[in-house]
Amino acid sequence: MADVEFFSAVDKVRGPSGEMQIASSMPAWYFTRNLELLEDDIRQTRNRLNSGQVPHGKEAQVKADLGRKEKKLTLLKESKPKFEGATKDVCAATFKELSKVLSESMPTRTEDQKGLVNPAVLLDIQSKPSIKVSGSVAEIAIRNGLKVSKDGKMSGNDASLLWKWTARVCEEDSNTERLRRDK
Repeated sequence: MADVEFFSAVDKVRGPSGEMQIASSMPAWYFTRNLELLEDDIRQTRNRLNSGQVPHGKEAQVKADLGRKEKKLTLLKESKPKFEGATKDVCAATFKELSKVLSESMPTRTEDQKGLVNPAVLLDIQSKPSIKVSGSVAEIAIRNGLKVSKDGKMSGNDASLLWKWTARVCEEDSNTERLRRDK
């Protein structure tokens, strides 16, 4: 099986035990809009510096800030794993499997609109291991810090996270609502 890791050093912090731990539920590269905003900010700051729009005496501070932002952007861009070949195929298979099991676990759009969904049942599906996944999906989930029960089940929340990561790798829409069945 190809090694599929969504998190890199950029996404990890030193935990209370001294070991590196994943800091967020989403890898930094997932948020493409944040990268675009940072690139725009860097471009605008460079333009301000080049056109002399930075107040006298503030140039050094603005240049230092610009250097930090450029370093951050480089680290964020480098943090995105290279999903090619077998690794991308594994992500696509994981995406396909999770699309099916998540869709089946969600109440239909009609049930939701008519208020027929029991909130307690929905909460159990989202928070407790209730979605059965294959061994390969379970292995990827565990490798990336998600919990899988001994009988190969994940919570809806964790399965949704893994689905979103693989959706982004496969260049698919990562909104879980698209999985909801109509009837």
